[in-house]
Amino acid sequence: MRKEAHFATKGNRSPLEAPPALLERLASVDSTPSGGPALVAAIARMSEAYTRGRDALTEVGESREGHRARLRFFLPRDLPKATRPLLELAERGLLPRRTGLRLLDLGAGLGTTTLSVARALSLTGADGTLSVLAVDADARALETFARIVAEPLEGFSPIALETRAGRLPEALGSIRGSYDLITLGLVLNEVTDPLALVTSAARLLADEGVLLVLEPALRETTRALMEMRDALADGPLAILGPCPHHGPCPMLPNARDWCHDAADVPLPSPLDTLASEAGLRDDRPTYAW
Repeated sequence: MRKEAHFATKGNRSPLEAPPALLERLASVDSTPSGGPALVAAIARMSEAYTRGRDALTEVGESREGHRARLRFFLPRDLPKATRPLLELAERGLLPRRTGLRLLDLGAGLGTTTLSVARALSLTGADGTLSVLAVDADARALETFARIVAEPLEGFSPIALETRAGRLPEALGSIRGSYDLITLGLVLNEVTDPLALVTSAARLLADEGVLLVLEPALRETTRALMEMRDALADGPLAILGPCPHHGPCPMLPNARDWCHDAADVPLPSPLDTLASEAGLRDDRPTYAW
């Protein structure tokens, strides 16, 4: 038997879904037809790389086909993964309340996590433009990200974007200033020393700033995140969620246990069709944070 704990968000689903304006923008950025067997096959290959073939993740993800699969399917599918925790923190009064927040998006890729932040800020009625420094080793992805947010998007806070191509953790050495929000979206599993990266990034937080870490809902990646959470609990950072206590995680002693979160959000059309054709489930994005 395997123990698996996950926490599903219920209630009104529509705020967490990818808005039509985003899907239309992604279609306009993509110069090739929206569907077809090639895209479905690319989605299936990317899913395989994400879940079982992670040694090939960078190669597949940066290929032409993988880039397109990330743009047209995985970006809008994954939007709730950061939006949901941010909305929870906002409800608890734990997000910075300054006008015009500064965001450092580490491992930004095509901009999924930044867009999640901008979506959450819009839903909470935050004022001002979100100023973003996006860092990623994939320069092509950053160029696409810039095209996505070149014009305002309905349902998202305005984004002023600066991009910087560079690998983590080395790229942190050239970053100056302080940030209200720092995000690490599905990137810690790709670096050799995730704890060192998080502690280094945390030094760039402004007073009352928030650092959000997202990881895939796989046993290996989630347990690594649980271990890092325990290591951070004794340091200067306050653990805001999902388990804010300072005691050790009770699931870690058994190597077969792990927990993750799930947003109860169905895929909008045409993502549901693409998921079905690629042999993927079409409900509840799962993640650890």
